[in-house]
Amino acid sequence: MTSTPQQKTNLDADASALEACTPPGATAGTRSGTATRNWYLLGFGLYFSAMGIQSVLYPWILTQVLNESASRVGFAQMMSMVPMLTLVLFGGVVADRRELRGHLITLQCVIALVPLSLALIIRVESLSFFVMIAMSLGAGALGAFIIPAREAMLVRVANGQIQQTVTATTGIQFGSQIFGILLGGGASYLALAMGRAPSDAMGGAPLLVMQAVLLVLAALVATRLPRLPPADGERRHAVAEIRDSIAEVFRIDAIRPIVILMFFTGILYIGVFMVQLPIIVRDVYHGDSAALAILNTCFMLGTCLSAIVMTRYGHIRQQGRALILSTTASGLIMALILFKPPLYGLYAIAGLWGISGGISMVMGRTLVQAAAPADHRGRVLSIFQLGYMGGAPIGALLIGFAIDRIGPINAILIPTIGMIVLILIARYMSGVWDLRYEEG
Repeated sequence: MTSTPQQKTNLDADASALEACTPPGATAGTRSGTATRNWYLLGFGLYFSAMGIQSVLYPWILTQVLNESASRVGFAQMMSMVPMLTLVLFGGVVADRRELRGHLITLQCVIALVPLSLALIIRVESLSFFVMIAMSLGAGALGAFIIPAREAMLVRVANGQIQQTVTATTGIQFGSQIFGILLGGGASYLALAMGRAPSDAMGGAPLLVMQAVLLVLAALVATRLPRLPPADGERRHAVAEIRDSIAEVFRIDAIRPIVILMFFTGILYIGVFMVQLPIIVRDVYHGDSAALAILNTCFMLGTCLSAIVMTRYGHIRQQGRALILSTTASGLIMALILFKPPLYGLYAIAGLWGISGGISMVMGRTLVQAAAPADHRGRVLSIFQLGYMGGAPIGALLIGFAIDRIGPINAILIPTIGMIVLILIARYMSGVWDLRYEEG
């Protein structure tokens, strides 16, 4: 992972080409352009509100309704991310070839069927571990096409202000997820209101219906966007385009080290958040769906806070350094779990982790958005997403087995040690530290 003196020049050239990607009626400074951006952000928020509900209900069902072991929870969470690993590159190719508005509308209508199906299965009392695997695979497969489509849209409504738009979408994403998480946290209370046990799956059924409604609303909002036809360019076989896009990513000095860093970050961090923290809430603190919701909310609030501060106080000029420093902070914060703090201390750790994670996310996406070639942007961004989420299934599976063998608290030693090694490599053996992008 190395960088060259040409990387800033290349980034500036990419930035100057962004205006050519802006759709008619969405140019900088126009009222219609502002309206387009606002509709995009509203749809963005509705979609991630729905995902917020899912982020609480699925772990709650696995850990407290089905009472699965840590290794089985890790396996289930791994399976929820496998479609992203296997399909997101095809999702990027499809996003580059399709008219994005219609493509996104269709995908969001179809994905709404997943929570509706799960609600029906709960209603007829047929819920099982393998049903949850199937639902996770379905939602993950559709998400692998939705995410590249949304990312490919972003730069076409950014009006050349990439970092500010990425920061805004990051804040809206996590703010909306907080709303969804708080709704999902009511599952145990809904079950009690129905006269059932707090871990009865029926408490989640109304929330799954609400998730489906939010997804349909996101599709309706997308109808207010202008048509976004694909960029001109040669069209070849999808596999050949994916192969060439991967090769292109590894040729671009401003993208290659970030993708590699994000891959290993996904292995070390996401498994902790998706598997270890829900197990800790259940086995160490004996919490319910509300405790899971508060934990997730604290993380999202931290991320929103970092986005607000970055928006309020301006442009970060040394994005590469900010990426490494914030990733380092995340590792140090994660290690605090070893001290087995009280539950409110765990909430505080999640909030601090959200702050550092929000900075990392914005810096990584900013650098990749700026450096990605216009006619391959969907594919390049899907590879970036793969770099981050691709490591997550590995991390989820490994941390699940580690918890079963050395306990939910001690297992944090494994990602902590791994992160120390990763940060040292990123700082001294890659070009990430010197990466930067100047908007203009």
